[in-house]
Amino acid sequence: MQDQVCAFSFILTVLILSTFKGTSGLIIYQSPSVTGREGGTVILNCTLSEEKLGPVRWYKGENQQQLLYSQLTSEKSDPRVSRTVKEGPTRNTDLSITFTNITWDDAGMYYCVKFKSDKVNVSAAGNGTRLYVTRKYKPFNVTIIIRCE
Repeated sequence: MQDQVCAFSFILTVLILSTFKGTSGLIIYQSPSVTGREGGTVILNCTLSEEKLGPVRWYKGENQQQLLYSQLTSEKSDPRVSRTVKEGPTRNTDLSITFTNITWDDAGMYYCVKFKSDKVNVSAAGNGTRLYVTRKYKPFNVTIIIRCE
């Protein structure tokens, strides 16, 4: 019985530890949400708890389905996205991106993922930022026909 309790405790510990993102103690902070207007520009924030070697990639979708931005020039990023470079002490820990000319279809979840220096293994991933997009107001033409007899 004691062996079963020990095995259960071990499995529970492994499950709890496996739910934490990242293996290096690195934490990524992302804004929970941001709202932009069709055709406009938004900044998706991503800040590291400490400076680490390795590239950052931004993905759209829960399962990293669509690569939006990569620091690696060999990987094709969306041409509407660029790194938001800030001067000062947070320059190497701020991995935010600027997303221009957003469309209705761009709405969704975006994840900032920091990779280890091997460029393959994940060092840490953020909890995601939900991008809300509002439609541009499009005036409509109304034609009123009055018929008098």
